[in-house]
Amino acid sequence: MDITTLLFVYSGHKGPHDDSGQVDDNSLHNGPNEYFSLARLNEKLNTWKRDKPQFNKVIALLLP
Repeated sequence: MDITTLLFVYSGHKGPHDDSGQVDDNSLHNGPNEYFSLARLNEKLNTWKRDKPQFNKVIALLLP
């Protein structure tokens, strides 16, 4: 199956830490003491776009 559009919905996007443990409002809280930076997510999506040219759109809803 070729995915052309990704709908990404996340509630609570203001995680208190980045990958290095520093205070950061630009990370996703994945679990207890586990965070994923938005920059890292962006890198993953860009890699996906490069490897799968049919993937062309991300619709993201980041809710507080």
